[in-house]
Amino acid sequence: MKKLKQVISHVLSTRLGFILTLLLLYWLKTMWAYHIDFTLDLGNFYQVILSILNPIPFGLFLLGLSLYIKRTPNLLYCELDYLHDFKYPTHF
Repeated sequence: MKKLKQVISHVLSTRLGFILTLLLLYWLKTMWAYHIDFTLDLGNFYQVILSILNPIPFGLFLLGLSLYIKRTPNLLYCELDYLHDFKYPTHF
């Protein structure tokens, strides 16, 4: 059990492990929405396979964009400036 916790901690501490964990959570959320909220009537095996594989490419695309963004002081300044403008708008 302790070894399993160490392996999970090591995987989540890497950037790729974190991205893959986010992808898994995104996939689970989409599967929940497909089958509970939308109640899809999947008629055959191919529709089931497509519903399982459908969220993976889009999730990889969105999460892959985060690999190109590096945390820099300039990026942090832009985020803070955006939040400040959102809280205190200067133009109406």
